Amino acid sequence: MKIGFIGLGIMGKPMSKNLIKAGYELVVYNRSRSSVEELAALGAQAADSPADVASKCQVIITMLPNSPQVREVCLGENGILGTAGAGAVVIDMSSIDPVESKAIGEELAKKGIHMMDAPVSGGEPKAIDGTLSVMAGGEKEDFDKYYDLLMAMAGSVVYVGALGSGNVAKLANQVIVAVNIAAVSEALTLATAIQDGFGNTLKSTGIIIGLGVMMGGILEKSGAAERMAYSFIKAVGKKKEEWALAITGWFISIPMLIAAVLYCQWLGKKIYQIPTDDGGFERKGYKKEYIKSMEELDGMIGQKNLPGLWMSIAPIVVPLVLILANTILGMAGIKIGLLSFLGAPIIALAIGTLIAVYGLMKKNDNKEVLGIMDDAIKSTGIIMLITGAGGSLGNVIKVSGIGDALGEAVMALPLPAILIPFIIAALMRIALGSATVAITTAASLSASLMGVISVSPLLMSVSCCVGAISFSYFNDSGFWVWNGMFGVSELKDQIRCKTAISLIMAAVGIVELLILSIFMH
Repeated sequence: MKIGFIGLGIMGKPMSKNLIKAGYELVVYNRSRSSVEELAALGAQAADSPADVASKCQVIITMLPNSPQVREVCLGENGILGTAGAGAVVIDMSSIDPVESKAIGEELAKKGIHMMDAPVSGGEPKAIDGTLSVMAGGEKEDFDKYYDLLMAMAGSVVYVGALGSGNVAKLANQVIVAVNIAAVSEALTLATAIQDGFGNTLKSTGIIIGLGVMMGGILEKSGAAERMAYSFIKAVGKKKEEWALAITGWFISIPMLIAAVLYCQWLGKKIYQIPTDDGGFERKGYKKEYIKSMEELDGMIGQKNLPGLWMSIAPIVVPLVLILANTILGMAGIKIGLLSFLGAPIIALAIGTLIAVYGLMKKNDNKEVLGIMDDAIKSTGIIMLITGAGGSLGNVIKVSGIGDALGEAVMALPLPAILIPFIIAALMRIALGSATVAITTAASLSASLMGVISVSPLLMSVSCCVGAISFSYFNDSGFWVWNGMFGVSELKDQIRCKTAISLIMAAVGIVELLILSIFMH
């Protein structure tokens, strides 16, 4: 039995070659004669037109670019319809419109010519290998009769239904392929966004975090932090210990607002715990006699070999002065080369760390100092990871367009613009528990709003910070660290001590922001 094959392009030529290899006798036609001559050299018979092919074959396979070409070959002048006899079968393996496939089949059927649509999937490599996937539609009897013919070109042949069903299945297959390609593309974009966000965040903050924790370790081990606490307590005076601790905490970068101090004064009388020798805490009822006098405080200070106050605060004050001076002069348009170098955060913090090492620990053994710094730096792993993750998340949200959508949604709310960064940071803090991720994400998203809302960039930064501290509860690692450190085990007390403080600070911060936004634009 002779098989006609019309369309010897990228797909049709290797498919027809596989039919020849399988022992089928072919009659071939193509507009380009070079492909016909190549097949003729392999044993195929050349034809002058589709009509010529149909006059010599009972089965005609077409593999053409699109619907118009299939219609022309089947129904046009010198087409299959003019010369094919009743009972002939046209197997169209092109990928065309299912509706057009049915319409062509109906015209052929008027002369008793059967039609199958059998589009393929796999591309040129599988056409060459003979491992194409075929999705066939048409009469089931025709499918069964010519199954072996189709298998000579394919790795799998599946019957999917009536005429047109093959092309419907092919369309579905292409949609799936397109979705997979889109998914892979998005995955690559996501991976790039994560990598860029992680790297860009840590390259600016990683060294600062490392230097900060090393300095903190030296301040703790050298007694400098304790010296600052005692000095501030003594300077502020008796019965103002909470204020002294708050000032000390602020000075070493632990935010504590005035309202929080007032709350702590009240709460300290409700929850009163004394450290025990074994490292635990003993819960007692509050009594005034528990508070140490200034004379007792002086005695405690005298018993300890602590560094001087100025040397204790120098590692913190010197970097702050350098950074502040560089920032103020920069805002004024004054640029001093040496100060620009020394006032860079990383350089300034490195200077502070050197002051701490050689000023506070000059009498200590080098190995001991390195051990302190090593122990301190070990704790930065999770901090670095969280910080980098926050940068990655912020960049993903930015690249994906979520940030723009979120910004537009928040912008539509009837709220002061200064609260937008606060809301974003607060939502992220509630959802993820990490203030670091919240502030990084809020800053990334808020940066894209700079050209939309007329708010001071400085106030937007503060708004991000206030939102990030707004809600510390069960999914916040700091919540458990604090409660564990101070021996607060009751849930009610944990919320009163940690969560309530964060809410009070945030509330005061909102009021301050609204007031400042009146004067700063």
